Amino acid sequence: SGNLDSFQLSNENMGWLEQIKQSLTIQLEENKNLQKTLLMKLESLWSRMELPTEDRATFLDQHRGYSDAVIVKIKEEVHKMEELKLQNIEKFIKLTREEIEQYWEKMFVAEEDKKLFTAFYSDNIGENLLAEHEIKLDTLSNDYMRDEALYREIMSRNKLWSAWEEFECRENDPNRFDNRGGKLLLEEKQRKKILRELPKVEESIQKQIAVWEKENERLFTVYGHKFTDLINNQKEELAQRKEQIKEKDREQNEEKGLD
Repeated sequence: SGNLDSFQLSNENMGWLEQIKQSLTIQLEENKNLQKTLLMKLESLWSRMELPTEDRATFLDQHRGYSDAVIVKIKEEVHKMEELKLQNIEKFIKLTREEIEQYWEKMFVAEEDKKLFTAFYSDNIGENLLAEHEIKLDTLSNDYMRDEALYREIMSRNKLWSAWEEFECRENDPNRFDNRGGKLLLEEKQRKKILRELPKVEESIQKQIAVWEKENERLFTVYGHKFTDLINNQKEELAQRKEQIKEKDREQNEEKGLD
């Protein structure tokens, strides 16, 4: 109260208070962003070190807020986990490689493109090799998160195409006319659904790819191919497979005729 009584309400002092407020607001935002980054790193390290969930919860409960003191404690925990990580480097490289492979699968990366990341095939175990893998993983993770909707739609399209291939290759199978339980009717409904959905999904993907290519100024590839080329290749391969199945059926029928 005494301090407040001695505070002079002048424009100069009010301006000074405003500067302090702005400075503290900026500091708070910086601490919030730093805390978020540090906690993301810590969560990743905890997962890799397989730290029990209750230990994680206890630490987080004891270090709430955005004060400098809390930030220091989180930094110390990150440092401690980094030290433990270095003691388990080979295990971490293996785990990081597994995560990289999962992203490659989800992002339809071609084998020749995988080979460009030569560190993946190195057995020179050490901090540098781990760092290379972590940088690669971060890049893949960010790229996937940015374009997740597109990758998911391509995955959906591939499932539809696989189902369509299965139907088409069963077309000449005599057993498919065994209509117990309305199997044939159900199959026909599924075929019509795929015929209806597949072109729509492919058109949607092509539009998204066009936007992506404009933004990134390079080709978007699926297993190393342009998406339209991939579709055409798959159609040609399916036609060839169907022809091979028909040829095999003709040969079998001719053999039966000779018996």
